Amino acid sequence: MAPRATWVWDRPAPEELLAWVVAEDVGDIFLGVGEDFESSADAMWARVVVELMHRHGVRVAALGGDPGWVTDTSSALAWQRAVTATRLFDGIHLDVEVWTRPDWTTRPRPLGAAYLFLLQHLARESPLPIEADIAFHLHEVPGDSGASLEAEVMTVVDAVTVLSYRNTVTGPDSITGVAASALASAGNAGVPCRLAVETQDLGADPVARKQTFHGLGKAALDRALGEVDRDLADVPAYAGIAVHDYQHWRLL
Repeated sequence: MAPRATWVWDRPAPEELLAWVVAEDVGDIFLGVGEDFESSADAMWARVVVELMHRHGVRVAALGGDPGWVTDTSSALAWQRAVTATRLFDGIHLDVEVWTRPDWTTRPRPLGAAYLFLLQHLARESPLPIEADIAFHLHEVPGDSGASLEAEVMTVVDAVTVLSYRNTVTGPDSITGVAASALASAGNAGVPCRLAVETQDLGADPVARKQTFHGLGKAALDRALGEVDRDLADVPAYAGIAVHDYQHWRLL
């Protein structure tokens, strides 16, 4: 089984978080931090979390992102400078979900170009490796280079996590099905690619329900993740699964 990863947006007790991480064989956590966290009450908490994780061989990436960053590169750079200056983290994990903006449906190509521009600036300046969350449908957006936006992103970042939010393992509309293009692009680019699953309650309609393991229970999640690991064991780009997020994963 490939080591798991998870997003940590809330502020759990460090020892409680560590116990869960060890029990679930989590090798990476993406720790949500703001630009000003060093001067906030979160600073000591973050330092304790990172120290505990490192003591047990768990990598910790600084997690941040805002869809508005695609038109506000300076804020993104300021955040990155602030978190890298702490020398706490092993990497940068970007969750800039530009495809959630209201204008994405009418302007995917210019917004995609702005997103790529942002990633290029952050990668150029970062002393740490950068991993980016990406939607599974970015291969449908043409990039300015002639390749898809998905392929262009792969040339900029060090790793990706494709948000393959489905609760079935195989088939065209499944975890592995929707992630197939991203895995292929990552393989071509030589970039590690995690797949991701959701555990939050997204709503009662059928489209929302198929995107999450909420309500299905932890046994169903564990079974599905094991199947994904087995199905993709021979795919060179496959780098394991990230579960969104720690808080809701526990609630299963």
